[in-house]
Amino acid sequence: MRKELVFYAGRLWKKGFFPGTSGNVSVRLPDGSILVTPSGKAKDMLSPEDLTRVDLEGNVLEGRLRPSSELKMHLAAYSARSDVNAVVHAHPPFVVAACCAGGVDAGLLAESTIIFGRVPLAPFALPSTSDVPDSIRPFLGDSNGILLSHHGGLTFGATLEEASNRFEALETLCRVTFILRSSGVGEPLSASQLEALRGLASRR
Repeated sequence: MRKELVFYAGRLWKKGFFPGTSGNVSVRLPDGSILVTPSGKAKDMLSPEDLTRVDLEGNVLEGRLRPSSELKMHLAAYSARSDVNAVVHAHPPFVVAACCAGGVDAGLLAESTIIFGRVPLAPFALPSTSDVPDSIRPFLGDSNGILLSHHGGLTFGATLEEASNRFEALETLCRVTFILRSSGVGEPLSASQLEALRGLASRR
């Protein structure tokens, strides 16, 4: 699992999702503990040994490096949802732009409607503080992606692959939104189309 986490962190880094040392990735292990990327290290320079293992209270169980400063946000997601086994937090350009511009409507695209249902915008919270998990808790139950006001994005999945793919879908939604707002065109899906898409998502 350590190698898999390093792989997906590196994959998203190559796509520009983790500028500098920003962002973090975690995964829930079979024993219930959490493996998380360390604080202050670029995602293209990670090794499996750099990852830190913690319990659901954030206590370090294994590792020589300090866990991500945003660990509390990850733990809030794991505590709230048993179906979440992987979390990605990143700062790609279009996601961050959307976080500063009032958010996005997942109902703009068929794919994002199926994947996310909705993408809420959590109120601003000072990074690395307990205010961040507090800001996302109201939205954890009904979406697989959340935007953090003036900060970045967060996606969840049953696997690292799913959480990673969902973040790519979130960046695409934000990019398409930016293009449409810039051009002044765009036609939303109808209520009946959205209802059909949500029905399709529920059967997946």
